[in-house]
Amino acid sequence: MTVTDTTDRSAPAVGAPVLEATGVTMRFGGLLAVNDVNLTVREGEIVGLIGPNGAGKTTFFNCLTGLYKPTSGQVRFASAPKVTPNGSRRATKNGGPTTESGAVELKQPAGSLQPLPPKPRAVVRAGMARTFQNIRLFANMTALENVMVGRYCRTSSGALTSVLRGPKFRREEAATRARAQELLEFVGLGKSAENLARNMPYGDQRRLEIARALATDPKLILLDEPTAGMNPQETKQASDLIFKIRDSGLSVVVIEHDMRFIFNLCDRVLCLVRGEALIEGSPGEVQSDPRVIEAYIGTGEDDDEVDPDEAHVQDTTVSEREGNA
Repeated sequence: MTVTDTTDRSAPAVGAPVLEATGVTMRFGGLLAVNDVNLTVREGEIVGLIGPNGAGKTTFFNCLTGLYKPTSGQVRFASAPKVTPNGSRRATKNGGPTTESGAVELKQPAGSLQPLPPKPRAVVRAGMARTFQNIRLFANMTALENVMVGRYCRTSSGALTSVLRGPKFRREEAATRARAQELLEFVGLGKSAENLARNMPYGDQRRLEIARALATDPKLILLDEPTAGMNPQETKQASDLIFKIRDSGLSVVVIEHDMRFIFNLCDRVLCLVRGEALIEGSPGEVQSDPRVIEAYIGTGEDDDEVDPDEAHVQDTTVSEREGNA
């Protein structure tokens, strides 16, 4: 199962933890989809999440990003100073962040890990963004408009200001449009800004989703099967883009079934099997572990000890829940 190539992509030194998931467990009635999974992601790190179909990978992502409230366990994320809509950091003379009115806003020290509420909006505002297995673009909007939608979580104009198109709204709208164009350039879609999303090639739609996620100004981005359905050239482009994201200072967690892609991309890999962590380590350690090979292709030794119907029902149920998430 050795798939690592000789390409030298030296990673920057990893820093402090930005995400820490401890004992995350998710039950759906009697079905245990994720069981006591731990994961720590550090600054400047690319972490891969692998496992057979139905292993609970997307369910785990949903727990991290607030779509599901875990049955038990905790997700903590690095806090940050207050960020104004134009992306600048404001501080008082003593270094404390301020609100728009100038009042001091008391927060935990930047970089400390704080519990994340299981609410998608709160997770995004904290600095975590994601993409999904299935493309979720606004098909009848342009590429630029799709990215602008992602940016609106960092604006502060109220409903009345927006309706009246006051000065603050116009300033924020111009800044949002400019930032969206920058991100399209970043992912290689600068010339496609006015194209409708539905008319774009599949690989470009995937990159557009990443641009929209980046528009939220995340510190950590989670990518759920970003190369699914791609040809080799598109897969190489996706790999280069993820390295580019990492080199810009973000951390990345990737779910993927393409083992060559994962082992050539990631600094660490976590393998889930039936909702539990099987092994976590370097790509070399994971791909050489016989348990990983067994999880993917089986050994044939225990076939008569497993009820195929029961296994099929369990895997299908988890897969359906993940796919519909």
